[in-house]
Amino acid sequence: MTPNDWFATPVLWAVNNSITGGTDEHHFSPFNTVMRADTMVFFWAAKGRPEFTATDKTFKDVKKKHWAYKAVMWAVENGITGGTDTEGLYFSPQRICMRSEVLQFLYAAMGKPEHTIENPYSDVKDKHWYKDGAIWAYEKGLEKGEGGKFNAKTPCTRAYVATYLYRYFTGNELANETIRGRNNQGTVL
Repeated sequence: MTPNDWFATPVLWAVNNSITGGTDEHHFSPFNTVMRADTMVFFWAAKGRPEFTATDKTFKDVKKKHWAYKAVMWAVENGITGGTDTEGLYFSPQRICMRSEVLQFLYAAMGKPEHTIENPYSDVKDKHWYKDGAIWAYEKGLEKGEGGKFNAKTPCTRAYVATYLYRYFTGNELANETIRGRNNQGTVL
């Protein structure tokens, strides 16, 4: 990582605030995609690693010894996620998180605040489960999409998650006409 990388400031902010560390002693791995468990740990850490109280909910694939157990249980208790199957038996901790999931999780983690703008995206419809999170993220300046599209199925990277959290918690939001950077696939951030 160099100081000129578009994600440098958000990553350093996240590391300095104990929201995340690197993938090893010398690397942050900004373009590694985040899994569902990674995302919950990022958000849980950003909220100060609060304890959870409800222990009646369990997942078959996230046991007490799982490295993300506390973060996942906190997320369940706070209505951020309920699992990936209709019965709520599985969390799918190793499944890659898409932009839609990450921003909907963040929207839920921040209490599902009301948004006051019309839907700016041509590819986000009322029927989409991530609609409110996408519109809220646009209004907050966390994500502007590209060419009027949200691109919900874009895999989210560690750099994106650090950047979304940085923008939210510092108020360093994207201006309507400003492009802060592009990822290695050319997607506007």
